[in-house]
Amino acid sequence: MSLITDKNLRVNQKVDLEAKKGLYKGTFPSKIDEVTEENVKVLAPYRNGEVVPLRVGTEINVFFTGESAAYKFNSKILDRINEQVKLLVIAPPEEIVRIQRRDYFRLDVKKDAKYRKLADDYELGDPIEINEEFIETQTVDLSGGGVRIVNESNLSEGDFIELMIDLSGIEDVIILGEVKQEYDLPHGTAVGVEFKDISRQARDEIIGWLFDYQRELRKKGML
Repeated sequence: MSLITDKNLRVNQKVDLEAKKGLYKGTFPSKIDEVTEENVKVLAPYRNGEVVPLRVGTEINVFFTGESAAYKFNSKILDRINEQVKLLVIAPPEEIVRIQRRDYFRLDVKKDAKYRKLADDYELGDPIEINEEFIETQTVDLSGGGVRIVNESNLSEGDFIELMIDLSGIEDVIILGEVKQEYDLPHGTAVGVEFKDISRQARDEIIGWLFDYQRELRKKGML
């Protein structure tokens, strides 16, 4: 249990579950529901309104953040709990390692943003032709590698967008992103957007702001 305590894995901790292989290979956001010596229970991830049916026995990586770094551990899905709150039971970590993916660091962040969709046939590296106006939206969470935004115009996986986030230091910066997944919200849906063309300076501004924001939340007892 000391591994968990030392690395600050706790109930309500946000984590990402990465299925290494199989039909549902991919990375899905989740939260810790319970931590014991025998196992860790996490919320079952959803995609497009449905529970992602990750199978018992599936090997996963679990990513999470501490106060100033990102960590991961290897695990396996041991069981599924199909009650009102659907859970996955996963194996506790044998080893937790610090990772260098500073862009992974992710927090719930509500900021104004706007985006415009590029042409359906756009491919990364193509000249950008502007055919759409910016649509106002709001972020759901944010990291140096991507963002989740409220889906205001039926964005779908594979779409490319230009995105602007009202964050000090990058409020006038246009970021090119690719829509990856759709997620349910209490009212509506959100999409995950992976940053595909972003300057090093803009990425560092986002990461620095996130660490400052996390420290403020901790001081207020909100984390």
